[in-house]
Amino acid sequence: MNVLTTSNGFAGNSFATREDWVRALAVLVAPAAARLRPETAHLHLPGGVAQYGGNAARLERFARVLVPAALMAHATKDASALAHFARALAVGVDRNSPYAWGFPGDRDQRVVEICFVKQALAIAPRELLGKPIGGVPQRACGVACICEPR
Repeated sequence: MNVLTTSNGFAGNSFATREDWVRALAVLVAPAAARLRPETAHLHLPGGVAQYGGNAARLERFARVLVPAALMAHATKDASALAHFARALAVGVDRNSPYAWGFPGDRDQRVVEICFVKQALAIAPRELLGKPIGGVPQRACGVACICEPR
């Protein structure tokens, strides 16, 4: 399917205004967001698996969709769209969770994906960042939990 010729937000989109770009972001984020399972911090996307381990691949899928979701939330001033992602982030960085993404080692793909998470956190609406994420206090969440060894 060619996304530029279907009526899904890309067809006829001139990408000339902010609203055009927000509509395109919504088209990109919606199908992936629907597959996100916050309770396991897992975003199942069909296709092949990367050569690096499962936890790094899970973090990659999550982080690469989180950035456009954060952009969309920022553009629309609607942080509610990120609540699903915030709960998954809390699970993914919780060292005590069986679904934690784990600590990045030397030359680990998770180092790259952490940059995407940090970018999303930088552009996400402040309303989201000022609250506990998924019931976990903000200071205990985020990239620090992934980056700090036990």
